Amino acid sequence: MTILINSTTRRAARVLTQQAAALGAASSSAASTSRTLLPPHPSSSYPAPRLFSTTPANHGKSRPGEGKDAIKRRKRAERMAKSGENEIEKEREFYTLQEAVEILKAVEVARPFSSFEVHIVTSISSHQSNALRGRLTLPLSTSRRPPSLIIFAADGTPASASAKAYASSHPTIPIQVGGTELIQAVVDGSAGNFDKVLASPEMMPALSRALARSLGPKGLMPNAKRGTVAEGEEEMAEAIGEAVGAVDWRGDKQAVVRAAVARTSFSLPEVRTNLRAFMASVLDRATSSTLSGGNSTSGNASSASRSSTGRSRWSTLAARGDGERAPPDAVKKAKGIVKQVHISSTMGPGIKLPVEEV
Repeated sequence: MTILINSTTRRAARVLTQQAAALGAASSSAASTSRTLLPPHPSSSYPAPRLFSTTPANHGKSRPGEGKDAIKRRKRAERMAKSGENEIEKEREFYTLQEAVEILKAVEVARPFSSFEVHIVTSISSHQSNALRGRLTLPLSTSRRPPSLIIFAADGTPASASAKAYASSHPTIPIQVGGTELIQAVVDGSAGNFDKVLASPEMMPALSRALARSLGPKGLMPNAKRGTVAEGEEEMAEAIGEAVGAVDWRGDKQAVVRAAVARTSFSLPEVRTNLRAFMASVLDRATSSTLSGGNSTSGNASSASRSSTGRSRWSTLAARGDGERAPPDAVKKAKGIVKQVHISSTMGPGIKLPVEEV
């Protein structure tokens, strides 16, 4: 009995093994068939099969004049030809100063006190750009509110006479002129607010004792190096002019000079006057002996470029009339120093100007 059970069990086990093997082979063939028919999983690295019945043919690049952009341009030209319109004007590289002023004024129509800013790209090397700086009194002041001045000068001195004459000829500029009594008024606080302080040399000892601690931290203490101490009539008049409308400019590491030279409320001749004066100041500094190497040849050339009146050649050219052109040699020399000139407004774009225009 035991022998019969064992043989029956082995026979049944053999049959079951054969059936399992048959089922495994059938399932593997079905899986392989499904893999070839179904598209691959998106994460699979194998490309999807391309069927000739549904896949479009891959064409090469269109020949010149037959691409999509060329067809669009051709259709646009046909429409414009039928309508009689002109071709779109290409972007211009330069604009005249008149065109630039008109464009920027249109942009700043709601802001009449916006500034016209000039960017001058020079050819000065980077290790000399730090010396490219200066101070300029523009012919027309760009400040919205004139500064309030206090001038310490003893009565009867040329500096006091010059300051009083300037104050009488410019009634819109608040100027106070006095000696020791004005010092006491500033100490008491009865002199009011003021923006800049000038002084003559004989008033400096009394001024230092009384106001050095109050004016020094504010940066208002007169200093001969800063040009706020003047003695004669001409020196005092020049110091007042610089205090009222002086513009300090300097070049950055790329030797680019930026400054606000006018307001959008200025007329075209007024903008041109200030722009030429600023350009003359930059060219005068760029051609000085300090930036040209400091040798004797450049120093002589710099001194020779000044006229007998003390004005440089660039300042003389800046004072020319609106319709008068600069000499070709001066334009050529200016182009060797100035690479580009751009003018912009507070919220307007930058517009490139030709050097000849300036």
